[in-house]
Amino acid sequence: MENNFRQTNTIREFILAKLPEHSHDIAKFTAQRFNITRQAVNKHIQHLLNQQLISKSGATKNCRYTLKEASHVREERLPPPISWEKIYPI
Repeated sequence: MENNFRQTNTIREFILAKLPEHSHDIAKFTAQRFNITRQAVNKHIQHLLNQQLISKSGATKNCRYTLKEASHVREERLPPPISWEKIYPI
């Protein structure tokens, strides 16, 4: 089970790392590298889309994926700021 989790993370990290150079063929490129189907890669891509780490433009053969801007991802992923004055009154 842990092996599958490790491979899942490896594949997703690979997609994120290679996306800038392979925005137009990331599914094919990843499938060839890991010897898995494009459908399997697309499940990983869907997960990354759902996590809002990447974005998609176009459809089918004209589809391109891009990394979301770091500031945009950061704002959505971090909890709201904590007011320390509420926790530690002065």
